[in-house]
Amino acid sequence: MVAYWGNFESLFNACLEAIVASETASGSSRKVGRWRRGSFRLRCNLFHAICDEWLRDGRPAAADTLIDVIERARLLHQQRNMIAHGCYGYTILPRSSRAVDCVAINGDTGERLQFDERVLTQLYHDISHITAELWATAATFGNATGTMAIIEDSDLIALIERRSAGYEDS
Repeated sequence: MVAYWGNFESLFNACLEAIVASETASGSSRKVGRWRRGSFRLRCNLFHAICDEWLRDGRPAAADTLIDVIERARLLHQQRNMIAHGCYGYTILPRSSRAVDCVAINGDTGERLQFDERVLTQLYHDISHITAELWATAATFGNATGTMAIIEDSDLIALIERRSAGYEDS
């Protein structure tokens, strides 16, 4: 899940850099400052604003899709951060090594996220899917360079099945 988020955020930053440069080249005087150093929230706000105020004129369908992707990414970012950076609570039943009733807790807000393997699997699938959607949408009007890690869902399912069957080398 953390690796999938890193993949998404790398692509997101590349797309944001491209649309900032394109908007600037078209004569925009938007103040973007040092956006690369901004929080994910601030970068999302900039991305949303450029899509809504500039990209929509020439590519309204792409602007709508990119805005939708970034709004979904905001929620996934919160959930990912809870898992990656939160404190954990869980129960281990007697004579068991399996954790149940797992919860990630945000130390600043006290917000709680109940999770299990199903929730984590859904989270990395959702992150993977918005990454692919961002890539596909950006490719309709721009060129992408570099690499994007792509792992087929069927490969992930096979990996999970191998782990469930007791193969630790997977």
